[in-house]
Amino acid sequence: MKKKKRVLIIGDSLAMPRPDVCYEDTWVYKLIKALPELEFIDKTMRASTSERLVTEGGGDNNNPYGADLLEHYMPDIVVMQIGIVDCAPRYIKKGSLENIILNRIMPRSMRTVYMDLIKKNRVRDPQKAYVPRHRFRSNLSNYFQRADNHNVKVIAIMIAPVTSAFIDKSPFANQSIKNYNNIYHDLSRDFGNVDLVYPFDDVINLEDVTIDGYHINLEGHDIIFRILMKQICPK
Repeated sequence: MKKKKRVLIIGDSLAMPRPDVCYEDTWVYKLIKALPELEFIDKTMRASTSERLVTEGGGDNNNPYGADLLEHYMPDIVVMQIGIVDCAPRYIKKGSLENIILNRIMPRSMRTVYMDLIKKNRVRDPQKAYVPRHRFRSNLSNYFQRADNHNVKVIAIMIAPVTSAFIDKSPFANQSIKNYNNIYHDLSRDFGNVDLVYPFDDVINLEDVTIDGYHINLEGHDIIFRILMKQICPK
């Protein structure tokens, strides 16, 4: 019996169901349903960052770190939607002394008061993103190279911009998204196995395809599904 081509999906909450989007409406489910001739492995996880690509599984001479998202499955194609969690500007830098004190030492009642003060006196800072740009580049480069070594095609969904309402809460969000997308662009020129897809063209109103400024609604999932169908099954 002919072996099915294997497609590994790596995504964050943008690829997953939410209160407003049931699983059957996600682009992940739509792909699986539309292409029964392919074998899909769904490795989506909320709050995913590019760190998963180089930490999840493996860790010895035979299996590199990150093997749970590549080498242990040896897919033919990887579909990736990663980046918004990496690049989103934050009030507090992850791993900083302030972050440690806030989450491990400070009582919950004081934590709430402290965060309220921060939100009144600070702006979300792109320099305090969860994954710094140099680390994001390193993670992607490592993964793309490993995929290339195994003749695996990677279809990377670039980070979509956020809406104006979201910008009101995080003024530097779209600039940060642009900076991280530039890394995707740079690396795609270095790796012939990587295809980039932009989820929403300029004629699409982001307000019409998002729920909260960046999580996508039913229409957003359908648009991405149709784009991926063309990438996976080109005519």
